Amino acid sequence: MAKKDNFGKIFNDQNRSENSILSEFEREMRVVINRIKNEMAVEFDKGFIQGSRNRIVALAGNRRLARRTAKLLEGKAVSARMSQVIDKFVKTFDGQFVFFDRVIAQINRGLKRPLPVVEFGIPVKLGFEGVKLDAIQNLTEVMERGFSSYQQQVILAIGGSTPKQLSKILVKRMKVTVSEAAGLADTSIASFYRTITDNGFQIIEDDLPEFDIRYLYEGPLDVLTRDFCKGLLQAQASGKNFTRDQINGLDNGQIPNVFVSGGGHRCRHQWVIDVEHLRAQQEKRRSRPKINSQSGSRSLRQIKQQLRTRSRLVERDVGLQFEVPSISRGQLAKIQTQVAQEVRRRADAF
Repeated sequence: MAKKDNFGKIFNDQNRSENSILSEFEREMRVVINRIKNEMAVEFDKGFIQGSRNRIVALAGNRRLARRTAKLLEGKAVSARMSQVIDKFVKTFDGQFVFFDRVIAQINRGLKRPLPVVEFGIPVKLGFEGVKLDAIQNLTEVMERGFSSYQQQVILAIGGSTPKQLSKILVKRMKVTVSEAAGLADTSIASFYRTITDNGFQIIEDDLPEFDIRYLYEGPLDVLTRDFCKGLLQAQASGKNFTRDQINGLDNGQIPNVFVSGGGHRCRHQWVIDVEHLRAQQEKRRSRPKINSQSGSRSLRQIKQQLRTRSRLVERDVGLQFEVPSISRGQLAKIQTQVAQEVRRRADAF
């Protein structure tokens, strides 16, 4: 079994990078919200009919103004300012490929023969873009719900609050929303990395059908570790490793697909190939005497390798016709369908 500290430095560097990205994301969201608060305070102060002690009078006109002003500023925030912050955050996801490359390099250091080179095809790359679009949509929805909740609170506060107090309500409400968005952002970037490893390790499994690839669960075991992750780490400490089928059969009680979601929201753990288990198989195969096959015959491994090579040639050729730009969810689905149809057509005609 692989030593626990083999990947420690890599994942520590990754955690520091993610924490820096998340801190900047939260900071920029707070800057946007503070600007909106100031703009809203100005609009409320000059537009409302106020009574004693600057309290907003409970009039239908004041309620309409509050609703209209809050909705207008929400639209400006979500469609322009917040979307810029969210887009900037999601663009950092591609930095996760560096850590996957470092993990592969670390695995290769412990093997007698290095792993096959991982090359992501066009359909897989489109899948990565789909994960980014999901993150953008989910973060946008969180912010929209926060502003919608604020609008409701503003209407209820008419008649007993001052314009300044309405601004404070915004800060309080959006503080909760920023916290929710930060948690979702943390989960999104971690899931993107695990999506890379899920696809990358699957390619390795396909290229090494003669080996039994097993996985280890890497990450901290401390007071923050949830029971699901603790159970996996404790089983692993007793000598257990995991097949992909076993991992696919796990349920963390929060998010499906444990290979991608780990232990759930804000999980700090990663799946990696069990290096020692794979190295032992390599050594065992090297010690076997070579057997000459009959002329013209092909092993199952050779046949599978030829089919994979053929598929990649077709995929590469098809990929020349399809770029991966910044696209909408509908456009992404359409391109994925076109790529799949073209790959099947060319593979059949190969």
